[in-house]
Amino acid sequence: MHTLVTCGAFTREGEFLELAELDKEGLREAWQEAVFALYLGEGKIEPEVVENMRSWPHSGLERGSIGVFGRGGLSGWCST
Repeated sequence: MHTLVTCGAFTREGEFLELAELDKEGLREAWQEAVFALYLGEGKIEPEVVENMRSWPHSGLERGSIGVFGRGGLSGWCST
C-alpha cells in the first residue's frame, strides 16, 4: 500500500498552510496500530501474532523513506 500525505492544507481562499513539522515516528506507530486493529477486528490475525510482530526490529509496516512535500510539491521532491 502506498500513501501520499501533504504537509499542510489549503484554505477556502486557496492559500496553502504548511505544517511546521511532522512526527514521523508517531505517524508510523499510529499506522501500525490501525492496521493491527483492523486485522484483529476482522479475525485475520491473532493477538499472539500482533505481539510477536511488535517485537520485530522491522514489523513489515515500515516505510523505506518518508518524503515530505512542501510548497514545491511532488515534482520538487521527485527531482531531488
